[in-house]
Amino acid sequence: MDWAFDDSCVVTTDEDGDIKLYKATDCSPMGEQMRTGEQTACAKIGKKSLVYAVGTESGSIVIWDLATQEQVGDPLTGHTGAVHAVAFNHDDTMLASVGEDGSARLWDVKAMKEVTDPEDPLMAYRHSEKKPTQPNPPTGLASELEGKVKEGAHVPMTLCTCSFTTDGKFLTFGGDDKRVRSIIVETRDFVRSPDVQVEIPPEEPEEPLELEEGEEPPPPPEPVFESRPGEPYFIMGHSDSIQCTAFCPVAGNDQSGYTLATSSLDATIRLWHVSYE
Repeated sequence: MDWAFDDSCVVTTDEDGDIKLYKATDCSPMGEQMRTGEQTACAKIGKKSLVYAVGTESGSIVIWDLATQEQVGDPLTGHTGAVHAVAFNHDDTMLASVGEDGSARLWDVKAMKEVTDPEDPLMAYRHSEKKPTQPNPPTGLASELEGKVKEGAHVPMTLCTCSFTTDGKFLTFGGDDKRVRSIIVETRDFVRSPDVQVEIPPEEPEEPLELEEGEEPPPPPEPVFESRPGEPYFIMGHSDSIQCTAFCPVAGNDQSGYTLATSSLDATIRLWHVSYE
């Protein structure tokens, strides 16, 4: 159930994908019932308009215009498995979605297309992040996976919730590994620690170097370093799956960050002061 931004109506969606509108003044039905035609997992109304996004168990997202009570375009596709949460940014130009497949995706609402890389989405892995195209398990994950999965395989976690900051600059999301992650919307990447310089091991010669008697070996090559992204930042404190996140709609007096609320299956609600500077 959701309340329209202009108090004009209340909208409900049941698990069978049936959408109903009610007048806020007397709770009487408005118009005809709308049908998504799929099992529904989540839904959210826009913050500045009557746009409405419905996430389904099959992984698609259906966009509706509640003012006309008509579906907008074709369903958005990309997730594999249920879409567990959707969220609009501050001006309804961007939609975020997270789901069972462990991916966080961003969509341009007007163009009705994904703006994150459909072939290489941002994935949340247990205890660390790394994209599927990278060959090795994330740092700190190898020991946990040892003996459980094939070498190089990653274990995505289920994501349950996502929320934009009040200015739409950042997206946070959480799920089964008890941690909150954040994405910089402009760069489509995780909020990370500074880049790190990693020394690249020199190539071993195909054949051992043969030296004449008394000949000095050549000096070792100069070290070569490669810049790599830093580790993603986490917000940690819950002891069970994070089910809900929400930013305070009122900015702090000192403009130093955001206030985030999180709830979890550990039966706690926590408030966080979050600064991305």
